[in-house]
Amino acid sequence: MPRTLVKPTPSARFAYGHAETIGKRPTMEDAILLCGQYVVPSVCSAFLQLSIHEYIYLNRYRDSPDEDLFGVFDGHGGDECAKFVQRAFPTVLAWKLAQYPSPDDVEKALKVDLFLESSSLLICDNSLAPQATYEAIDLEAKARFNYIGSTALVAYIRGDTLWMSNAGDARAVLATKGVAERLSYDHKGEDPAEAKRVVEEGGFIDSDDRVSGKLAVTRAFGDRDVGAWVKAIPHITKHKLTKDDHFLILACDGVYDVMSDKAVVETVDKEIEQKGITDTQRWARKLVDTAIKRETDDNVSVIAISLDERVIDDKSKTPKVLKKREKSLSFSQASSSAAMLKRRNSERSALKPATQGGHLAVSSPATPPAAVAPGGSPKPAEKK
Repeated sequence: MPRTLVKPTPSARFAYGHAETIGKRPTMEDAILLCGQYVVPSVCSAFLQLSIHEYIYLNRYRDSPDEDLFGVFDGHGGDECAKFVQRAFPTVLAWKLAQYPSPDDVEKALKVDLFLESSSLLICDNSLAPQATYEAIDLEAKARFNYIGSTALVAYIRGDTLWMSNAGDARAVLATKGVAERLSYDHKGEDPAEAKRVVEEGGFIDSDDRVSGKLAVTRAFGDRDVGAWVKAIPHITKHKLTKDDHFLILACDGVYDVMSDKAVVETVDKEIEQKGITDTQRWARKLVDTAIKRETDDNVSVIAISLDERVIDDKSKTPKVLKKREKSLSFSQASSSAAMLKRRNSERSALKPATQGGHLAVSSPATPPAAVAPGGSPKPAEKK
């Protein structure tokens, strides 16, 4: 069953879909976050005691029409830590964003340079003010979970800017002009930079590339038994969305163990070409089914977010319907998109005069993504 314990909410701008399966594992340990619900900061100190039925639901993340939050949390040793981080993340991030309201300071809300060790404290105690979202949640997760942990992959979108953050090996892939662009970093024992960091901090990586012979990932929430080396210090990539960005896929390693970044983008592109419709739920389901057919050994969770047909007016930030981005599509995709657009316009005209509304997309000068890499430059794109 899907672990969407935090109630999904509609986005004012993006069509999205999700799919999950337990796969070959005996239990489902993944959790996902869709436009996160959160507890308002005034009751933040009591957040950890609330049940799912006591959450305060708002229509959109931070009740803002131009903010969205999506996340995939891949648990190990059980699902308790993944569910905890899933519930805590939207609340703590909202609290930190209130402290750092400027878009220039979003990275400070997500991550601080110094990881402060501490005993168990409530996440929103004032004593934790120096910590950012990842560190604050990890302090509590490590206090709660000794042999249980979770990776995290979170997309926070404000206006036309995407902040992609992750700790662990869940992966984000952006389709730009039909090319797969990885926006996350795989924190694993097989990565030389991560292995070097663990050893320098007093840990060891065994011959199977596992931390202390236990974990394949080198960054995660929880896991107090190896917490001296496995910490939730995130990699962050900031990306200015443009008309060339078509869709974003967030998925756990159950997908990427058997599919390359390129294969993921090509699978979705094929669905768009064959079906001629933007059906994000179908995209997510197709990726899950493909991973299962390729005999992945893990749980599989996917979030698919369509960025097509959405433009953000940099001046007014108001929704408006624009022509689909046909220039960067293949001929067959463009023909399908043009037919779909023509059909939509005909139906709209038959009902009433054209009005403002519909989807919000991204329109801004193209800028290369600036990665904030932990301890080095970002991992290069996977060779295809």
